[in-house]
Parts: sequence; structure tokens; C-alpha cells
Amino acid sequence: MKKAKYPVIREELAKRGETLKDLEKVLHIDKTNIGLRVRGERDWTIGEVKDLCKYFDKDFWDLFEEEEK
Repeated sequence: MKKAKYPVIREELAKRGETLKDLEKVLHIDKTNIGLRVRGERDWTIGEVKDLCKYFDKDFWDLFEEEEK
């Protein structure tokens, strides 16, 4: 059920051939702050990050916990 909550995020990542784990590598993520951290070989634009960030809310973190299982 949780996966269906964020189909847009998953679809956007899939277009780039990436997963939530890839997104986590680019974003500095903790439960109180979301900020762009540029590292690795990825080339996310600020616009792409903003497009995804508009879908973030308190339930977003469940996706990362779910993917680790």
C-alpha cells in the first residue's frame, strides 16, 4: 500500500533508471531537513529536485524504511 502513495516519485526516478536509494545518495536526508547535497556522478538539476520535493511529507520517510526491508 505504501508504494502506491508515491507513484510519481517512483515514476520520475524510473525515467532516470534510478531508485529511492539513488535519490537518497544525492539528497541530504534526515527527518527535519531536506537539502541538496552534490556528490557522486549524478547530475540532478535543481528543477528536478524541486519537482520531487513537492511530493515529500511526513510519510515520505516510510519509503526509505520500506526499501531497506
